[in-house]
Amino acid sequence: MRKLKKIIKCAIAVTLLLCANLVYYVFAGQERSAEKLAQGKELSLYECVSAYQMHTAIWLFGWIIAPEAAMEARLMHVKHTRPVVIYSSFPSLAKPELWKNGVYDLKDSQFQYAAALNGKDLSIEKNEAYTKCELTVEYSDNVQRVGGIPVHTCLFRHLQDIGWLFPYKIVYIDVKTI
Repeated sequence: MRKLKKIIKCAIAVTLLLCANLVYYVFAGQERSAEKLAQGKELSLYECVSAYQMHTAIWLFGWIIAPEAAMEARLMHVKHTRPVVIYSSFPSLAKPELWKNGVYDLKDSQFQYAAALNGKDLSIEKNEAYTKCELTVEYSDNVQRVGGIPVHTCLFRHLQDIGWLFPYKIVYIDVKTI
């Protein structure tokens, strides 16, 4: 029984330590890491792990405020050999005014889509039966605000560059009911 209590106490201590690190990194550490990347310097293992922890938190807890961003984060943790196909409407994808030079233009009113769509190479195919939107999802060097908290996506792009996260192609197919 004592051994079980020790294990539970250790698990609680590790969880609290990870939560404290996440809070520190989100509010102070990521800014310094982004500055290092802007200067062309490499991130330490601690900074990479903390950025990965932040990305994982977006995946696990993002379902509440931005389910699309959480889905993107989840998909980036696994290497895909084929495009991910989702049969669902994603109406904001098809609005050309939200795309500038092939990159999704961040709009405050469209935050959930902007957070999810770090995409490029958009192609839209429309006909009477369906609308098909295809794009490559990968991180770029920008800052997105989640509830007023800046998230430096250049950190996630760095994780892509070193092979910890994986860009992928996604296809949304909205089948029209006749």
